[in-house]
Amino acid sequence: MIVKKNINKYFIEYTLIQGDKIFKFKEYTDDFWADRKLYPNDKKPMFPKGHIQFSKKGEDIGFASMWFPVITKKNITNIKDAKKFVKNREYM
Repeated sequence: MIVKKNINKYFIEYTLIQGDKIFKFKEYTDDFWADRKLYPNDKKPMFPKGHIQFSKKGEDIGFASMWFPVITKKNITNIKDAKKFVKNREYM
């Protein structure tokens, strides 16, 4: 399994690659707001600090990449659980 880490201004993104399957795990380290010019009256951030996103890349049919949320019986709340999920091929 290959793990790539990308540190952004508002979140840390991990890309987990297992064979031909690609997963992304995002952990927001700061509040992420929608565009302030389009939505100046927003009271709550789009993604609050601590929000977790775990998604799987869909089939590549020549258009832009599509990411779908991973639905599991147990809740994945940290990168350790995500790595275990991908390494043990629990997505199958």
